Amino acid sequence: MVAALVLIALLIAFVIDNTRKVTVGFVVGDHQTRLIYVLIVTFLAGIIVDRLWQRVRRRH
Repeated sequence: MVAALVLIALLIAFVIDNTRKVTVGFVVGDHQTRLIYVLIVTFLAGIIVDRLWQRVRRRH
C-alpha cells in the first residue's frame, strides 16, 4: 500500500513538473502543446511499435 502511494505521488509530481507548453515540429508545421501530452503520445506510440515488432518477429 505504501509503495502504491509513493508511486502515485511520484506520478503526480511528474505530471505537475511537465505541464509547461512546448512547440512540437511536424513536417507541415508547428504546434504548441503541453509537454505531458507529448510524453504520453510518445509512450503510447512506443507501445504500439513494440507490439507490432513482436508480432513480426513471431511470424518469422
